[in-house]
Amino acid sequence: LFFQYPAGGPKGFLWEALTAKNHSLAFAQCLPRKTAFARWSVMRPQPVWEWIKATIKEGGNAEISGQFEEAMAKLERDGVELDRYLASLTGGVGMVATLDPDRLVKLPLDRNNVAEIPAFDGALVVEVKDDTLFELIGKKLAEEGETFEKVNTKGIRALVFPEKKIDDSELAFRMTIARFDDYLVLASSPQLVGILAAKKGGLIATPHFKQCQEAMPKEGFGFMYLSPSATRTGYDAFLKAIAAEEPEAAKAVGAAYGSLRGMFNWSVTLHTPGGVAIVANQSSGITQFLITHGPSVHLPILAGMLLPALSQAREKARRISDLSNLKLIGTGLTLYCNDNDERFPD
Repeated sequence: LFFQYPAGGPKGFLWEALTAKNHSLAFAQCLPRKTAFARWSVMRPQPVWEWIKATIKEGGNAEISGQFEEAMAKLERDGVELDRYLASLTGGVGMVATLDPDRLVKLPLDRNNVAEIPAFDGALVVEVKDDTLFELIGKKLAEEGETFEKVNTKGIRALVFPEKKIDDSELAFRMTIARFDDYLVLASSPQLVGILAAKKGGLIATPHFKQCQEAMPKEGFGFMYLSPSATRTGYDAFLKAIAAEEPEAAKAVGAAYGSLRGMFNWSVTLHTPGGVAIVANQSSGITQFLITHGPSVHLPILAGMLLPALSQAREKARRISDLSNLKLIGTGLTLYCNDNDERFPD
């Protein structure tokens, strides 16, 4: 994928806000061995904020402008130094999700069906220049009476919250806000924070990832990784959900979209002399699938989104049918009584 520079070079809001100079993909060094999905990109807050202010000012809507100015005044009264907080951000943002196939947890799909999936963790990551945001978050949480434990070990400063379990499942998370190196992290567990901070060559040392990196750029300003374990897990859970409602439909989906199971992708976003390029090394099944199923690629996603609604609609229709049948039975009994001296059938 290639985005050509406009005449005069990469100037303007989108280029300033969403791109950066090529550099080493440092966050990839942090990724755990069991990473299922990871992404790193750029969104510079200062150009975005300046664009928002200019858009409101140039829009000429007095009501919106007034509400905006009132909100800014309230922030100032509350001691919120917005410009200072934005200045503490570099613009790098990322996320990572892990799957542990050695530890399965039960996840309810609906009232009657439960899926066993690999245990997972996740984290959102922001690249920062200093401790400004971390200290602000800790201060606000303390003022609001939140319960958390302060941890300071091995170069990691963290606020660790009590464990919380997701209703009707075996999933449990211990949310953690942490600061290490150039990163501010919101993670589902302190263990994941420790792995990210250790940089022990987890994912990048695996044979699969080494294969993904062959002949790929080693520098850029963004990347995305999708592992075979992620697509296998998602595909199997999706297919099981369909099979619980429509077994025949599940067979058809499996036959049509089986090539998606186990696909992978490693892509790097970088500046080139003529524009911005996204270079990818991915499983051959992806290209073949897009060529043969391009127009209908969205169907499984839509089916997954609509499946719960369809199930609820089917249940509601059954209830309406049952009520209608009961009403007919009641009407028949009433007519029988009228014709048989107010007596019900034996």
